[in-house]
Amino acid sequence: MKKIILLCLIIGSVACHKNSNVATESVKETNLDEQKIQLKQVWATDSIFKTPESVIYDKAKEMLYIANVNMNPWEKDGNGFISKVNTDGTIAELEWITGLHGPKGMGIIGSSLYVNDIDEVVKINTGTGDIINRYQVTDENSNLNDITVGDNGTLYISGSGNQTVYQLLDGKIEVLISGDLGRPNGLWYENGDLFILGNVDNILKSLKLESNTLTNLTEGIGSADGMIATGNGDYVISDWQGQLFHISQSWKLTTLLDTREENINAADIEYIPEKDLLLVPTFNDNRVVAYSLYKE
Repeated sequence: MKKIILLCLIIGSVACHKNSNVATESVKETNLDEQKIQLKQVWATDSIFKTPESVIYDKAKEMLYIANVNMNPWEKDGNGFISKVNTDGTIAELEWITGLHGPKGMGIIGSSLYVNDIDEVVKINTGTGDIINRYQVTDENSNLNDITVGDNGTLYISGSGNQTVYQLLDGKIEVLISGDLGRPNGLWYENGDLFILGNVDNILKSLKLESNTLTNLTEGIGSADGMIATGNGDYVISDWQGQLFHISQSWKLTTLLDTREENINAADIEYIPEKDLLLVPTFNDNRVVAYSLYKE
């Protein structure tokens, strides 16, 4: 799940690789709140990634970063890596950052990329590709999953294994909230609200940071993994099992895409409003697929 603090959203080493699966025929239309929304495939990479779990857009460099857990997402095996991909789906560098374990959610602040890696947050300089810091979480079974960026450089981090959401500020990780959060996975920050996706209770929750008030918003969101805002006051949520959902301003849930029968997952998504690209890492399918997402 992830945000770039400079990106205003309201809502490995190989030569450049060309797409072999550009498709335009797959269009799904649904009547949502009296507006038609279309989800159309723009491009798809080859199956060259190694269990891609998360994607994030670096607006300053116009580059996508893909977190590859490479097989077991919770094993400290040292085979995880980050890829660099151009926004047209061509590969810039397959194994850009290596030696990670199970990299998942990412966030960007300035020239720093923050990556959750099981029990630590890894800070990477996006200019040099150097790892410049590691922030350890000593709590047992934290299973760090998603990251979102809040105000003043605060990072919010989901601990799926121990029902905890952490915050990282000024180099210090602290517990923000802990308890029955339905195994928190995806996070999204917006205007003082921290949205939390529970991928066991399948509930979208909102945490008012000022009052520490937790509210259930929408049920039935599946094994929820990622969340983005479209810029129109509504959202898209991915269900790891292979669904994409639209969430309206009234928190109504509608299915946009369902690839469960094809055994194609939908992990931690990203959206680039100015390019109208919704980016979906397919986990066990080992691709990233880009869709256009718009209303008429």
